[in-house]
Amino acid sequence: MKIKLDYKYLCIVGDIHGEFRELAWTIDQKKFEDTAFIVAGDFGLGFYKKGYYEREYQHIKKKLESGNTCILGLRGNHDDPEYYNPESELFLNYPVFKALPDYTRLTWGDREILVIGGATSTDKDWRIAEMSKKPEKKLWWEDERPIKDFSRVETKEDIIISHEAPLNIGPVLMRTSNLDLETYRNIIEDREYLGKVLKESRPSRYYFGHYHCSTSGDWGETLWKGLDINEIVEVRQ
Repeated sequence: MKIKLDYKYLCIVGDIHGEFRELAWTIDQKKFEDTAFIVAGDFGLGFYKKGYYEREYQHIKKKLESGNTCILGLRGNHDDPEYYNPESELFLNYPVFKALPDYTRLTWGDREILVIGGATSTDKDWRIAEMSKKPEKKLWWEDERPIKDFSRVETKEDIIISHEAPLNIGPVLMRTSNLDLETYRNIIEDREYLGKVLKESRPSRYYFGHYHCSTSGDWGETLWKGLDINEIVEVRQ
């Protein structure tokens, strides 16, 4: 999927976990104008029925449109992949409130942005146990991990946004006592794939969420940024 962002400014946002109204309120209160906001995963889609998100959209629509702003979101490990599937009836695709399918390419002026969603949940076992108590409450999705399709990555990317972090940047990966071996290996595999994406495509900027901490650094010619919950960072042209 390709999307053109006809906005003067661009901001990346950390995990919002369904706090759409809070983000729209912040955008309105801080008087952002002519700005696109891209949430780096854990957007908050799937814990409620489709009608809930329709109501959320109707609530935030006026605030977003009044300043010519929009909210777009990557798929996180705590998002239902069906809301990111253009062929699904659940696909979230309102004019100023959209889900971004994996490997969507966005153009913003002369910049191009590639998005890659997904991550492995470290608390998967707890979520599955909770779902067994309340089957009607969806808390975990089997296809939560990044889709590994290197053929959709260009030789030289400009800006990449993912939910998970590449293994060669971001938080140091350590296996804690409550993390089973299979989950640990899945996280390594996910981060190694994104590390390959980073190494082979050499983007000028790389952004990720997931870890709920604000970090930054550089890797070769790439400037990278990990975003805390609700953190907003402006991308410079």
